Amino acid sequence: MFVGHEAGYHETSSNKLYIANSRSNTLIYGDFSNGRVGIGTLNPDSKLTVAGTVHCEEVQVNLNVSPDYVFQQYYEGVSPLKADYSMPTLEEVEQFTREYHHLPGIPSAQEIEEEGLQLKEMTRLLLQKVEELTLYTIEQRREHQRQQDEIASLRGRLEALDTSKE
Repeated sequence: MFVGHEAGYHETSSNKLYIANSRSNTLIYGDFSNGRVGIGTLNPDSKLTVAGTVHCEEVQVNLNVSPDYVFQQYYEGVSPLKADYSMPTLEEVEQFTREYHHLPGIPSAQEIEEEGLQLKEMTRLLLQKVEELTLYTIEQRREHQRQQDEIASLRGRLEALDTSKE
């Protein structure tokens, strides 16, 4: 199917879609034989390939496994969602970031530059990191409260010693 002035001018096969305004300026190209559509490109490498910026109001990403495994593993000791998950200690995270300059499990800047960013996987990884940070914060709050209780206890003992000396 050809739409537009001289769209698909050089095309000789069937099962193609061209929407263009000239021989060399194809806006949309589709190949029905492989189910791929290109916007701004004649070489789509996915179901939809866009050569340029996409502006939309929302993108829906379906995750196969939600990072709820972080909380399951932490509170229940195991997660059927991802049995091999183990939350790193803050010391492990510090050592890894000091050595590699990015978070464990997150692609490096160089990897993202070379290979691009997979939105679905990155969404899952970032949510996993948010859940880990939430648990680290809860642990720090507990430790802070324990220290506050110990300080209050020591103050009470110190005051008792001070009054017994008088």
